[in-house]
Amino acid sequence: MTLEIWQQFIAFCHHQIQGIEDSRSLIRAVGHAARDFARAHPVLYKVMMRVQLELDDPEFGLIVREMIAFYTMALKPYGLDDSELVDAMRLLHATFYGFIAAEQAELFTLARSHDASYEWILQTLIDALESKQNQPKKV
Repeated sequence: MTLEIWQQFIAFCHHQIQGIEDSRSLIRAVGHAARDFARAHPVLYKVMMRVQLELDDPEFGLIVREMIAFYTMALKPYGLDDSELVDAMRLLHATFYGFIAAEQAELFTLARSHDASYEWILQTLIDALESKQNQPKKV
């Protein structure tokens, strides 16, 4: 069942990012797609998040490869080396899913709009990636 949930999530994300080529817009779109899916299907999302996905898993490997392909495409313009690409994928993944987990657990108790905070976070992620792009590579 969890595989089907992940497949549904990936299809939802594909639909949300269809036709988007700009990296900034792709990052925003996938961030919103993950949050929108979690809001629309909170129980399915919680089940989905309890499964550790492994690249070499015969059932879930395709899901992992699709996620890696998306992140690679979205992050390509930033000129990251292989290690930085993994770090950036983890940054995006942890930010999107960490925010969603805190929101679902009702941990945000301050008066500021969750939507406004999420937009600020997405913009800050993009700004950080662009800032990193403009830094000289360490030898």
